[in-house]
Amino acid sequence: MNQEKEMRDVPVIHQIASKHDCAVVLVEHAIAPDELERIISILTQHDISAVLRLVGADRPPWQDSHFRKFQEAADRRQLVIVGAISEPSIVGLCLFSLEEGYQTFCVDTDLSNDSPARGLNLDRLARSGVALLSVDQLLAEFSFGNPDNEY
Repeated sequence: MNQEKEMRDVPVIHQIASKHDCAVVLVEHAIAPDELERIISILTQHDISAVLRLVGADRPPWQDSHFRKFQEAADRRQLVIVGAISEPSIVGLCLFSLEEGYQTFCVDTDLSNDSPARGLNLDRLARSGVALLSVDQLLAEFSFGNPDNEY
């Protein structure tokens, strides 16, 4: 009986990006404009309100005061970071988020890029515990639990 209680006390780590428990960070300089428009439409369609649009690359995103305030105010366990994985700022933000204790998802917006740097970044993020997703996979996961199951 004690073992059952202990198992119930362990927090559940969800392997699916939950629209009810995630905050989304759009690193706009690392997203093509047409893809950014598509992603914003998806977030609006699924009523995702905890969204931060980081504009500009004058400092690393994890040092951005807007990001730090957003992180604290969002009060979510999951952080979905959206941008091209070939961008060092995306990798850094993902690793920083893991260090801060967030279950971190990274949506790669540049799937056609086959550069060696992207391959190294993918491997590093996956080995670090970041869940890697495409935009379409994120859309599907936001639809899980939807009675209409539309995505």
